[in-house]
Amino acid sequence: MKNNVSLLFLSFFLFISCDHKHKEYAKGVLFYSGFPHERELIGEVIELDTALLRYPFRIRIEGDRAIVMDLHGLDHYGHLFQYPGFQYLSSFGKRGDSPTEMLSMENFRLQNHVVWTLDANKSELTRLDFSSSGDSLLRDETVTLDEDILRPLDFAIYNDSMFIIP
Repeated sequence: MKNNVSLLFLSFFLFISCDHKHKEYAKGVLFYSGFPHERELIGEVIELDTALLRYPFRIRIEGDRAIVMDLHGLDHYGHLFQYPGFQYLSSFGKRGDSPTEMLSMENFRLQNHVVWTLDANKSELTRLDFSSSGDSLLRDETVTLDEDILRPLDFAIYNDSMFIIP
């Protein structure tokens, strides 16, 4: 008897699963099997004579300067390039344990020709200013974050003296 009931349920579910009705969509929703518009992304390979980057993660551009964050950099976390040609200018955010070095770089922001970096492991925001020639970044100021903020991963600059850390 149990086998007959099980067989009945199995055949019932098999019967209702083989239904070939067309699915009805809400008004104004169209079914399509391809994309209505296709666009091709084209890139250009820029040859560099040195291998600076292991894992380029974030890129920010301001004027004629581009900053690339290297998530797993060997010596430095950030690299400054001339834009749009991407000629290498300098590196910043030296990796290390000393007070002027960084344990990590989670994010960086550009505002008014100033670069702010976030080192979550040290709980510090560091301000870097462009040199007078504009071809390098110099460490200018470090702000230690409150101990109640547990490992911040991002920040936003609200104005010239206030940061928002989510």
